[in-house]
Amino acid sequence: MSKLQERIEAFVHLGLRLRKALEKDDDDLGNVLSEAFTLNQWFTPENSRYALDALSRNLTMESLKKFLSLYHLPDNNPLPKRVGLVMAGNIPIAGFHDLMCTVLSGHYAAAKLSSQDRVLMQYVTGILAEKLPGTKNPVSFPDRLSGIDAAIATGSNNSSRYFEYYFSSVPHIIRKSRTSAGLLTGEENDEEMQGLCNNIFQYFGLGCRSVSKIYIPAGFDIDKLFRAAYAHREIIHHNKYANNYTYHRALFLMDGVSFLENGFLILKEDVSLPSPVSVLHYEYYRDESDLLKKLESHTREIQCLCTGNNRFSSITKKFPAVPFGETQHPALADFADGVDTMKILLGL
Repeated sequence: MSKLQERIEAFVHLGLRLRKALEKDDDDLGNVLSEAFTLNQWFTPENSRYALDALSRNLTMESLKKFLSLYHLPDNNPLPKRVGLVMAGNIPIAGFHDLMCTVLSGHYAAAKLSSQDRVLMQYVTGILAEKLPGTKNPVSFPDRLSGIDAAIATGSNNSSRYFEYYFSSVPHIIRKSRTSAGLLTGEENDEEMQGLCNNIFQYFGLGCRSVSKIYIPAGFDIDKLFRAAYAHREIIHHNKYANNYTYHRALFLMDGVSFLENGFLILKEDVSLPSPVSVLHYEYYRDESDLLKKLESHTREIQCLCTGNNRFSSITKKFPAVPFGETQHPALADFADGVDTMKILLGL
């Protein structure tokens, strides 16, 4: 296994290569983006570029050293383990953070790629391998996860039960479905509302950090949201998104369910946190105390919250929260589900 500094430099190299490819509109990258879209129509070239750009901005020497300073990492892990990774395919390169933590902690990553996200993951790990010295590549893509010492699996609430059983004999992290919400006061400015809408529509709302619901006070002006959402009106021309919009609109009409719409987004009052593609749930709250109680009933479903600065202080102390527009820009230490992956890997 390579030394820690060599592993860090390999990830910095990946970040640099991605930034250069994105800036120059590299032909090889263009082919990768096209192939990823052919495989998975949700992975539009725009969304894949967005994900790669966000990744590249985190893979700098400064960011990596700041992140790793939180831990005591050996220069060379004397007893590297084989860690099985079951990766999600809901948004582009969703499983990269787990792979990064596994390699940086000195272990071997055996990654079971999602059939929906194999193109981009193989592209970025191919670049990573260029700078990872040693006789054995720390990243492999087996068809089956056997002979592993630990596991990290991400999936739905249903698949999590299978993962719990399948990986019961080894240390494991099992992630279930989560989503994110926006907290509004009605005093948000245009920039904040646009940021919120970016978090609603990015990746078609398929990510765990996508806003699937908003909490609003009585008297909130819904038109304020619709005006900000107008910048995303072209989303309805995406075939799979449009099919979802048509289906849910027809379903609500047949069931006599009240809803609001603007031609490309459906707003439905609902206590549930997750919402279908093309639908945004909303719920009214009386005051901050009432809002906190509502959120606490969804603790295991919340990935993060977005709201304005210096608002809802009692809530943002208890839940991960970011400003409007920032849910899809997690820092390296913003672990999924709040579980410190690196700490667990270093304890193997």
